[in-house]
Amino acid sequence: MSWRFRYQSRLFLRSTLWLTPAFSMLLAMIVTPLLHAFDERTRWALLGYGVEGARGVAGAIAASTFTLTVLIFSVTLVAVQLSSSQLSPRVIASSVLKDRQAQLALGLFVFTFILSVAVLGRIETRVPELSLLIAMIFSVLCIAVFLYLIDYVAKALRPVSVCGRIAQAGLQVIETVYPDPVSEWSPARHVENDIRGNGQERVIRLTAASGVLLAFDSEGLTAAARQADGLIVLVPQVGDFVIIGEPLFRLFGGATSLKDHELLTAVALGPERTLTQDPAFALRILADIANKALSPGINDPTTAVEAIDYSHWLLREIGMRRLDNGAIHDETGQTRFIFRTPDWEDFVTLAVSETRLYGAGSLQIARRLRAMLQNLIETLPSHRHPPLNVQLDLLRRSVARSFADPEDCACAGEGDRQGQGSASDVGIKTPAAHDPRDDPTP
Repeated sequence: MSWRFRYQSRLFLRSTLWLTPAFSMLLAMIVTPLLHAFDERTRWALLGYGVEGARGVAGAIAASTFTLTVLIFSVTLVAVQLSSSQLSPRVIASSVLKDRQAQLALGLFVFTFILSVAVLGRIETRVPELSLLIAMIFSVLCIAVFLYLIDYVAKALRPVSVCGRIAQAGLQVIETVYPDPVSEWSPARHVENDIRGNGQERVIRLTAASGVLLAFDSEGLTAAARQADGLIVLVPQVGDFVIIGEPLFRLFGGATSLKDHELLTAVALGPERTLTQDPAFALRILADIANKALSPGINDPTTAVEAIDYSHWLLREIGMRRLDNGAIHDETGQTRFIFRTPDWEDFVTLAVSETRLYGAGSLQIARRLRAMLQNLIETLPSHRHPPLNVQLDLLRRSVARSFADPEDCACAGEGDRQGQGSASDVGIKTPAAHDPRDDPTP
């Protein structure tokens, strides 16, 4: 079983909506005959229903549960579509339809529907009261879960909840891809020296369907290079769209003897980016949400500020971690596998540039971006400062161009963690002159 097959299987299980309901259908078809057999053996009289009454109850449960299933799925699907149009189409991949809570709720509805239909089909001359009681209990449980799911979906589709869910997923990827804390000074990588010292080169090109590079098996590729006593270089970066015929690997030294199939099965491509090994994708989604909120058709700078809040969090986490781990060495210190990773400037530019340009005329955006950049400069090591200072200078010039009145320009030139409305730090802002009109009327 190849690494790619295992990765795609895990991705399929995490992102598939119908798997849990399908399992619930199978479970209901297994449980129903067992309940019927137990009921036939015990012949408990629990409810006292007649045949017609039992058929009416079982039929009502089946009809209402099916209607409930269709209703909740339709409403949720429409809500997700509206949310994606207001925020970003990329949020569909992490929407509530993929949440465990929604899948379990849908599975419960399907299980109850199949169970009630099966009970209805077994009501002939005698009422299977135990099976009917179980169906009634599950119908009550469905109502409770329905009320919970409505509340959950309403909260989960708010912009701040979507941004928070994306940021949490991005944080997990950051901790996985960049596990080491940053030092005050991190030496630059010189991977070209490793490449030049490995002699002959062979290029492996993509032969399968074009797609986005989602992930790769770093351990397997490193082990293969070590066993062949060579060097493997992964040409595209995670998140890049790779076209058929483009270089995928560059092999040096003994790695030139490796088989193409062995290496091609160590990478996974797909139709769109995922967060599996792509920490920049979380910032990309948050930037998309901010940009969409700042569009003239939506004009919602407060949502953009919420997206900046979580971008600030991710940038802080990235800035506190060592980013120069695009080369993997073996136990002897020999470089065996090299892959491209975004650097600190890439992350800062992704999180700030487009939002700064689209929100050039918004007081909230200018103030929130300034507060973020100033805070990062204060809290991150000094070698992280240059890209932040560049963005701060660009923000200063954007504000000067966008606001004609000096009062507005001065207001936009102050940092504000809320965008507009939070009190300035003590000692930072000069107290305003007293205005008699502010005095209470006697």
